[in-house]
Amino acid sequence: MDPKQITEQIQSFLNTCSGLEMQRDYVGISQLGQCARKIYFDFVYGIQADDQAHSMAYAGYLFERDVIGRLEKMKIYRHDSLRELIAPWDMRFKGHIDGETTWGDLLEVKSASVLKFQRIAATQAAPREHYVQVQIYMHYGGYKHAWIVYVCRETLQHVVLRVDYSPNMAVQLEERGKLILATIDRREPPVCECGRCRRTNGKPPR
Repeated sequence: MDPKQITEQIQSFLNTCSGLEMQRDYVGISQLGQCARKIYFDFVYGIQADDQAHSMAYAGYLFERDVIGRLEKMKIYRHDSLRELIAPWDMRFKGHIDGETTWGDLLEVKSASVLKFQRIAATQAAPREHYVQVQIYMHYGGYKHAWIVYVCRETLQHVVLRVDYSPNMAVQLEERGKLILATIDRREPPVCECGRCRRTNGKPPR
């Protein structure tokens, strides 16, 4: 056994317990803010994940558990409040909330790189993907407010944002979910919205 072999074994083991779902039989609510074409291909062919993707997933869950543990001790997080939310119109559109505050609002935890964290702190606005996610969660969970706790992975600084429920926006986003599932049923990949997920031969690149 040499250092390189041990390093490879550590990464391999991490990949097995990263929490990254390679293949889903549903469209996750947390995905809805992504490019529709990417969502389509992730559903049909599965996620193309490398070591970095597994490491990032593991780190995300690691920070999430840490923040939730501290918030629970501070009487901000309601113990054992994680739950699944499923669209009433299609079982294939669902997600899992991180939990609730002790006063009954939605609570989500996100870890971020320094640059992303600084941008969030400066603008005091959630990235679109996170905004979309909590709007749908509030829509199906009956919440009026969502609290997003951001933690910087490098500095452990925190920023907390409150997002108010917008019924009109939530309905529009729900329609987006329906349209994406319709393209999946028809096996017709939607047009790329991000300019980065170029595909060839109808399949995602390997």
